Amino acid sequence: MQLKMQDILGFTAFYDTVKSQKLSMKTAYRLAQLAKAVDGELQFYREKLQTIVQEFGEMDENGQPVPTADGNGIKLRPGTEAECFVAMKELQEIEVTLPDIKFHIEDFGDVELSTAEIGTVLPFIEE
Repeated sequence: MQLKMQDILGFTAFYDTVKSQKLSMKTAYRLAQLAKAVDGELQFYREKLQTIVQEFGEMDENGQPVPTADGNGIKLRPGTEAECFVAMKELQEIEVTLPDIKFHIEDFGDVELSTAEIGTVLPFIEE
């Protein structure tokens, strides 16, 4: 199955929620297979993201990225914002190939999920 990197970024949060739930053996196995494949792609994403941070981020005296005031990101070196945006967009648009593993809503039984969590798994749900 072909997806964009941005489509799998939230999968880990979904997986963390359901991995300790009682699921059928078949569903749990397929979910574990998919999680392993996604993790490999996310490792690549984290490495490339670190490269982007090093290239565009403002660093402190210890060579560490300077966090934004709200703590939700890093400060960018002045004048690099547009280039950083392009690099991030390119990273998120990378096509990834994952095993063709799909689920039905019924596969997850009575597992309770937030709207945000279900949104992260929608690319893997078929009706």
